[in-house]
This record gives sequence, C-alpha cells and structure tokens, in this order.
Amino acid sequence: MAALPETRYAVTRDNTHIAYRVIGTGAEIVFIPPWMSSVELDIDDPYVGPTLRRLSSIGKCVSYDKHGTGMSDPVEPGQCPTLEERVDELVAVLDAVGFARPTVFTGGDGAAVAMMFAATYPERVSALCLYAPFARLTEADDYPLGYPAALVEMLVEAVGDAWGGGQSAPTAPSMNEDPGFLD
Repeated sequence: MAALPETRYAVTRDNTHIAYRVIGTGAEIVFIPPWMSSVELDIDDPYVGPTLRRLSSIGKCVSYDKHGTGMSDPVEPGQCPTLEERVDELVAVLDAVGFARPTVFTGGDGAAVAMMFAATYPERVSALCLYAPFARLTEADDYPLGYPAALVEMLVEAVGDAWGGGQSAPTAPSMNEDPGFLD
C-alpha cells in the first residue's frame, strides 16, 4: 500500500473536530469505526487494518475517529455523545470529503449510527453493510437479546481500571497474550 494520507479534520455543527483519513480511489465507502479507534493506528491494527485495506482496494474509503476517541476532540467525563450527535459527526466527515451517497460499512455499536443516518438521510446512502449489529447493548423488556445491565456496568468498570495498562478487557482474556492487540 502507498504512503498513508495525512489525518484531516471535519467540524460538526457544535464545533467538534473529528479526525478522518481517506484511502483508495473509486466508489464512495465510509467505515464507521468500532467503539474505540485511531485513524493513525487502525491501518496497522491486526483486526481493523485488513478491513480498511480491503475496503480501500475497492473504493475510496473514509474512516474516522468518533468524538472522544483517537485523534478527535475529547469528550467531557460522563458526557457520552448522543446517537444524533454521532450521526452529525458522520455527516460532517462526509461533507468534508465530498461524499454524496456512500456505502456505509460498520459493525457492533457503529450499526446504530449507520441505521440512524440512513433513516434520517436516506438520499445520502447507497447501501448499508452491517457486521454483527445490535439494536442496543443492554437488555430491556422489549429487547431480551442484550446484556444484563449489571454485566455492562462491570465491563465498563473493568475497561476503566485496565485502560492504558497494556491489557485487554476481561471479556477477551485470550487477547492478553496478543502483542498486536495490546499495542
């Protein structure tokens, strides 16, 4: 692969700076990242990198760091962006790049952003490609497939305790021996 392009920044309506990179040429593709990302490291990540390389081999692929992750502006503690704000981040990136109707590719928590974007701006989406999507993380009376709230709280606490220490969350103990994942 050729040298990576520089990281650029889109600005949302509320003046949040969202880091993004564009790789490849051709059809418009946007990759909504997993819950944490870094556009400056993702291409070398043993899990995200192959996806980005494959997407950029078939089109012009933009990937970005959500507000509060990677090279994007930080969020205030306890102030997680809303789903609508996440959609605004995506719109800002697409506008900055000049994408009119991209294919949207994502998995996990990015699926909610993709689906809300498609429902709000159907004229701006050519296709949705969702990998392992979920409607919500926690279970509810109308969503028994989610995780119990106590488990989610435990996981959030465990990630917070382990953050920056070079170890994975307890949900993936097998990853504790994977140097690529730990880096």
